Amino acid sequence: MVYGRASVRPPAAVPVAPPPTTPPPIAPPTTTPPIAPPPIAPAPTTTGSIPVPSSAPPVPSGPPGVRLWTSSRPAPTTYPASTPPEEPAVPEALTRLAGRVRRGDTPQRRLRGTLARAMGGGAGEVHALTDDVHRIQQPITTCRRILVAGVRGGAGATTLAALLSCAYVRYRADGALALETTRGHGSLAYRLGAAMRLTAEDASALVRRPPGEAVAALSQHQRRPTLLSRPGTMDLDAYREVSTRLMRFFGLAVIDGGHDAVIQPGYLADGHSLVLAIPATLDGMRTALAWFAEVAPDLRARTVPVLLDQSPDAALNHAKAAESLRGAGVPACVLGYDRSLAAGAPLEPGRFARQTAPAVARIGAAALTLANQNRG
Repeated sequence: MVYGRASVRPPAAVPVAPPPTTPPPIAPPTTTPPIAPPPIAPAPTTTGSIPVPSSAPPVPSGPPGVRLWTSSRPAPTTYPASTPPEEPAVPEALTRLAGRVRRGDTPQRRLRGTLARAMGGGAGEVHALTDDVHRIQQPITTCRRILVAGVRGGAGATTLAALLSCAYVRYRADGALALETTRGHGSLAYRLGAAMRLTAEDASALVRRPPGEAVAALSQHQRRPTLLSRPGTMDLDAYREVSTRLMRFFGLAVIDGGHDAVIQPGYLADGHSLVLAIPATLDGMRTALAWFAEVAPDLRARTVPVLLDQSPDAALNHAKAAESLRGAGVPACVLGYDRSLAAGAPLEPGRFARQTAPAVARIGAAALTLANQNRG
C-alpha cells in the first residue's frame, strides 16, 4: 500500500490503462493557511434603553450580568514612591569621636540578674511585663497622640520619646509615627538611628497618594518607627498640619515636645496624654511639684510623670519621690540608670539594662491607657 494520491493496485487480470506520456506537474507543497480570528460581532446600537452612539468603540461581550471595562478606561494615576534620605544615622565626624558604648548594666548586675533568673526569681517580672504588653496592645479607634515633654531642658524627654516609639512599634502592628517639634537640630532622629525618616516634602507627597498605596509604602518599614522631623524653615502651624494629615496612617504618634511643650502655648493641647520627664534629683522633684501645682486638673489627670536616673549615684529616694507625686494626684513611673542610654548614642536594644525594657513598657502602657480614655 502506497500512501499519497495513489490507490490500491488492481488485480493483475484486469487490464491497466497505459500511463500518460507526460507526467502531471507536481504541485508545490501546500502550507496550512493561518487561522483567522473569528469575526467580532458589531456592538449593539442600544444597551437596554440607553442609546449608544455609533462612533463608540465596540463593547466586548461577556457572561450575562458581568460588566467588562473597555480599553478606553484611563489608567490609574501613579505617584513616585517616597524614600527616606540616604544620609547616615550617625555622622562620620561623630563616629570618629565615639568610643565603645557599654552595656546598660555593669558585669556584676548582669551576673546577679542571671542568677536570679536561674533561681526562678524573675517570674513576677515576666507577669508584670506581660500585663503591660497587653495594655499596649489594647484596641484603639483613631491615632492616639502621646506628647513627651521635659520639666526642664536636659531632662531626657528625647530619649524617652525614642524609647516609647520603639516599644510601640515592637508590640503593636499599626505602626508608630515619631514627631520632632524642635526646629532644625533636634536629636530624636539621631537617637532613633535606623528609623524611616521622612522630610516634609516626602510627607506631603505621601498624603496625596491613594490610601492603599500610602499604606503599602509605609508597611515596608513596619518594624521601625517613622520619623518626621521639623525643618528649620517650617513654623509650628505648618508642621502640625503636615503631621496631622500623616497621622491617619498610624495607630500612635509620639511627639517629642522637649521643654518647649511646658512653657509655650499650643503644645499641651496636641496630646491625648502627656509623658513628663523628670530628672531623679532633688531639684528635678522641686520643679515637677511646682509645675503640677499650677496646671489644670484635667491636664494633671492625663499626665504620666517619669523619674529618670541620670547618674549611677543618684541621691533621690525613688519610693518617697513617687509617693510625693502620688499625693499630687499623679502616679509616677521610674526609669533607672542605664549606661547605654547615658552615653547619648543611637539606641541599641541589645545593650539596654535589664530593667529598661520593662520600665519603658510600663510607661508606654500607662500613657496609652490615658490617651485612649481621652476621646478629644
